[in-house]
Amino acid sequence: MEWHVILDGNPDDLARISGLTVGLPTRVELSGGDYLLQAPEMTDLPHAADVHMKAAEIVSLINSAAALDDHVIEPLKVRDVYWVGDDGHRVHTLVLEGSIAPRGHVTLTPGAPGESAATVALRHLDNPNLRDAMVHFAENSWYGIYKALESIENELGGESQLLDKQWIPRSEIKLLKRTANAAAGEQTRHASGRFVAPEHPMAYGVARENVRILIQELARYIAALA
Repeated sequence: MEWHVILDGNPDDLARISGLTVGLPTRVELSGGDYLLQAPEMTDLPHAADVHMKAAEIVSLINSAAALDDHVIEPLKVRDVYWVGDDGHRVHTLVLEGSIAPRGHVTLTPGAPGESAATVALRHLDNPNLRDAMVHFAENSWYGIYKALESIENELGGESQLLDKQWIPRSEIKLLKRTANAAAGEQTRHASGRFVAPEHPMAYGVARENVRILIQELARYIAALA
């Protein structure tokens, strides 16, 4: 039995993501007029519900990775999950709608020259901290920003190591952390509450852009060490 996951989205966006993921273990491929998600993590799953859940997680990561680059796309979604029997017969399964991507459009801004940051990030999804940072970034919330920062610091060894990288100004990181911690604390009890809200907090859009840059730089940092 072989699982297949069909993706839904703007045709131009699907084509672009397919181009970004050529040759990667996790990739989007055009086959028979449909764009299919290919990922080793789905190969041995026993049930359609498990495949759909894993596919939704991977699609969220792809949407998050796409946000590291330089276009505006509509988030991709899972349209259908089916399997092909030994006789070649295609058996479709019921796929319930779920929240697998940020709402609305994903706004992308120019990245560094050279290889796409999205491609670099998707190539290194086996790094748990990078993966977690991308998952939380896709949540599109203050708590997601808070947790993404936490994952970035975990990979580097702590706040001081992140500050030393100077991927964004030190003052921006300090303000970003204080704002995210305070805002996340209002959304959930999981935030540590160590920081008092700053008098002039960082705007949410600016915070997301700063985290986008940090994840982009973290992906390239991980790639350089590989």
